[in-house]
Amino acid sequence: MNHWPSLALWAPIGRGMRAPALRLAPALSLVLCFTLFFTLASGAGSAAMAQGLSALKDHDIDQPIEWSADRSEILGREDVALLIGNVKVDQGSLNLTSDRMHVFFKSIDGQNTPEMERLDVTGNVKITSPSEVATAEWGVYDIPNRTITLGGGVVLLRGETRLAGERLLIDLVSGVTKLDGENQPGDDSGARVRGRFVLPERGSERGNEGENKPGPEPQKDGASR
Repeated sequence: MNHWPSLALWAPIGRGMRAPALRLAPALSLVLCFTLFFTLASGAGSAAMAQGLSALKDHDIDQPIEWSADRSEILGREDVALLIGNVKVDQGSLNLTSDRMHVFFKSIDGQNTPEMERLDVTGNVKITSPSEVATAEWGVYDIPNRTITLGGGVVLLRGETRLAGERLLIDLVSGVTKLDGENQPGDDSGARVRGRFVLPERGSERGNEGENKPGPEPQKDGASR
């Protein structure tokens, strides 16, 4: 008989697990590396590269996961737990909140304590990292495949940049963020990604450069041409 970890404590995560990968519709996907946008906006390539990827790049999934909720239940299956009400999850720099969360465990041969394999969250889902905030109706943290997927009215904020779509995928290895578009009522053009990019203000001196410079002096009679 397995001894499941207490829901009031953190449970360690192990490697070597395999779960079905979550795939997005490639025809509707937009890879949001942001490097291009920041480069065009600021003209500073090095600064753009620094801001281009999620801070969750190379996120360590072996860090302890600490969680809390108003109520917890062990469902009919011993490998699934349910957390209800003000759910909060912390793993290093990754923070997640929601109304409900299903925790899926996997038994490992030779271990009395199972390992967490997947977190399914629903209701007022919010992911926070040092570089972005994302909100959605539902989310899946696929631990062995190192991905986080959010869906349903997704809004992604990075600084003053705002993007909206239907499904968001964050790769915790590469840091690349991928957003699927959403269909708009009365719009037959297909799913679209919407957003707002705030360009940095340019200095007034640079903008007025050359305005007050004197023009060329007129040539005197007899000067060589």
